[in-house]
Amino acid sequence: MATGNDTGESASAYPEEPCRIRPLTEKGREYSKQLLIDRRKKLWKLLEKQMNEVTQLFEVSSNVCVVESERQQFDKILAEFYEVTTAYKDY
Repeated sequence: MATGNDTGESASAYPEEPCRIRPLTEKGREYSKQLLIDRRKKLWKLLEKQMNEVTQLFEVSSNVCVVESERQQFDKILAEFYEVTTAYKDY
């Protein structure tokens, strides 16, 4: 009876989860926090850009499908912004 995948490698050669979760060092925490800050700034700029695009579409287009598509994109960016903000505040 064969174990593993079709290439003959053992299924346990690369475990999906580490056996031990190591705590972050102070330097690691600061780095993670800085990544959240940078991501939040990028998302805020994307939100501003998307808001401007939706506003301009309202001014020039009566096509609801196009405006709705851009609004959905805005909602997606906004949700990610809230997630990053919450993660930052929880730090």
